Amino acid sequence: MTNIVQYLIKVLKTEIKHLERTLDLLKQKEKMLIKNDTKGLEEVIHNEREMFIALRDIEDSRRSIIELFVSRYNIKEKVVNLSRIAELIGGDEGSKLEELRGRINVLINTINRQNEKCAVLLRKSIELTDFSIRLLSGALHSKKTYSKKGIIGNEMTSKKIILDYKA
Repeated sequence: MTNIVQYLIKVLKTEIKHLERTLDLLKQKEKMLIKNDTKGLEEVIHNEREMFIALRDIEDSRRSIIELFVSRYNIKEKVVNLSRIAELIGGDEGSKLEELRGRINVLINTINRQNEKCAVLLRKSIELTDFSIRLLSGALHSKKTYSKKGIIGNEMTSKKIILDYKA
């Protein structure tokens, strides 16, 4: 049992390192959104993609190890997770698994909160950009009128807007 558990512990430690790196990337993303640094944001997003691919592979490894553990030790339960494995093996290894599981849960919750912050910043940035475009194009100050046929028209079509002037 020890070899499988040691390998599982190794995989979990690798997963934690990748989750910590993902959290760092999300914090960088937040800074880039605040600075409105699109080039830096593109680089962070590229690194995030690579990290997600690596995390997916690590998660697949973890699932395979757990399946191997279940089949090798003839566990009949439908759902076997890290907590249950820690409980079954007990001792120092069980404690270590439980500690790593807790650390992973904390990191995932922190990543979710950081992701939500970035999503809010992104929405606000889009709203500001949309507002600026409408302001510059005159859409915010157009007066709607009706033509003789009852069709809504725009009174300001003959007036110049900010975008019409040369710098």
